Amino acid sequence: MSAIQNCFRMGTQRYAASTLRKSVATTSRRLQCTSPIHQASRNIVTFARPAPFPQRLEKLVARPVRRHYNSGSRFNPDASYRSAKSAVWSLILANTAVFLAWNYAREFKDVKLIRLLNANALLNEANLAAGRYYTIITCAFSHKDLGHFAFNMFALWTFGGMIAFIPGVGAAHIYALAFSSAIASSTGWLLHTRSKEPTIVEKKLGRFTQRTRVIDSALGASGVVMATAATATCLMPMAPMLIMAIVPAPLFVSTGLFAGIDLYLLDARDKIGHSAHLGGFVFGIAYYLLMLRRRGGIWQMMKRR
Repeated sequence: MSAIQNCFRMGTQRYAASTLRKSVATTSRRLQCTSPIHQASRNIVTFARPAPFPQRLEKLVARPVRRHYNSGSRFNPDASYRSAKSAVWSLILANTAVFLAWNYAREFKDVKLIRLLNANALLNEANLAAGRYYTIITCAFSHKDLGHFAFNMFALWTFGGMIAFIPGVGAAHIYALAFSSAIASSTGWLLHTRSKEPTIVEKKLGRFTQRTRVIDSALGASGVVMATAATATCLMPMAPMLIMAIVPAPLFVSTGLFAGIDLYLLDARDKIGHSAHLGGFVFGIAYYLLMLRRRGGIWQMMKRR
């Protein structure tokens, strides 16, 4: 019985070898490249090729991040990103709470709440004269109009998220940038407002004319947003953006465009605090140079040259 099994096994091996010799040797590259398994793997690689935009993000962000951590960084990328994003969301929630308070007070004519907000959430000479210097910061968390609020919060979420992606930028950097830029933008607005001649309006009351000074007030997170945008631009100047959600351009072009518009309209008689925007813009650049230049961006680009 064993002799029959041996004969059958030998015959099977001879048939297999002769079949392979007729086509191609087992060690041939042609056999390997035409096998169904290899063809399937080649198809997977082909269809998994990244699109152009992810390739740009890979070159812009992912590779520098990997180099940073491969060089022995002491920071935990996931922990710093989560803490920074949480800080951004907490700033948005604080602005949302004040925005809802303003609209509740106006809708239900809550005089007590309106007085409270006027005294603590607006920056003006009257509040400063009363010793409420903290309004230099609190005014940056105050919005009355929906459009103003929505645009600033979307911009803060966008640029704050970009900064949060940088390794080692945690909640401390986000809060420091936000509160410091609030002081810088409010200071810029105050200095520019005080440098101008007092605005005079005339109210005719019968035979008398009363001359009163218009008390300007400032509110809004636009200065903080400009500081965040400037810092993000210094870190990622070539990041792809859409100006007004239409025109594609690098981040440094869009940020520079908005700063240029504010500079051109600095003395315009409108209700926009262009000086506050510029104060935040300058501070955002200064914060990058003082605190974040080692994280990459334009400083590292200039050093490589």
